Amino acid sequence: MRRSGDAMSQKLLFHQYGAALLCAAAAVGLRWLLDPLLGNNLPLSTSFGFVALSVWYGGWGPAVVTAALCYFATNWLFIEPRFQFSNNVENFGGIIAYLSSILVIIGIGEVVRHSQRRAVANEALALEKQRALEAEIQGRSLTQAALRESEARFRLMADASPVLIWISNPDGHRTYFSKEWLDFTGRTLEQETGIGWTGGVHPDDQGRCLSLQTESLDRREPFETEFRLRRFDGAYRWILDRAVPRFDEDGAFLGHVGSCVDITDLKQAQDALRDNEQRLSGIITSAMDGII
Repeated sequence: MRRSGDAMSQKLLFHQYGAALLCAAAAVGLRWLLDPLLGNNLPLSTSFGFVALSVWYGGWGPAVVTAALCYFATNWLFIEPRFQFSNNVENFGGIIAYLSSILVIIGIGEVVRHSQRRAVANEALALEKQRALEAEIQGRSLTQAALRESEARFRLMADASPVLIWISNPDGHRTYFSKEWLDFTGRTLEQETGIGWTGGVHPDDQGRCLSLQTESLDRREPFETEFRLRRFDGAYRWILDRAVPRFDEDGAFLGHVGSCVDITDLKQAQDALRDNEQRLSGIITSAMDGII
């Protein structure tokens, strides 16, 4: 297993640094194609986007390789006198500007990369827990006598679970909410049963939630939705709600059972990721304008 892990790690590094070489080659190749238009101007203009791509794919190490290769290739090919390395002191300011821009791009790229990884990992963990619970629910094929005992065990498990769980009857009215749900909303079981739970749903989401539930009820099929639910402190939190139909041993429809997880932090991480990507784009544009 350890050898397999080392081999996988080496293969990943090979791909990351191979991509860094391809990014550098692409940047130089693009600048070569633009050389008839740009001449001696903006020799490093095509480097920034490919450095950003390299840090997104492989991290700061491959990005440094891409930036260094772009600089040396550009110095040789596009800075006068061409086809020799220039030691002109007048280029010192440009070098400092290039290095500063590259460091900013790599820094923001690393933040974006790690934020994306954390968001994906958190989402995968939440969905894995939900699927495990759904598998437990759907795997119940017991006799009527054992079903009552199973129901008691299920409620005990649901009350101990960190997931918000609910059960509805064939009419769509909810008959049970787990302790975690009641603690989350700060309301009693009597207040939440029936359609009382909809009072905690954000007004902008109520119509969509009820419409989807009605359609799934008529079709006797699973459904999944996201909506905002009011927490006990008055704050609205984004909830991912997944429900599956319940049937008795004769195939009669009994309603739905659903499980919910709070995905507010995941949505905030995704919003932060989009903001970082926009800032990175702005910095690259500003850096190029500064070199011009």
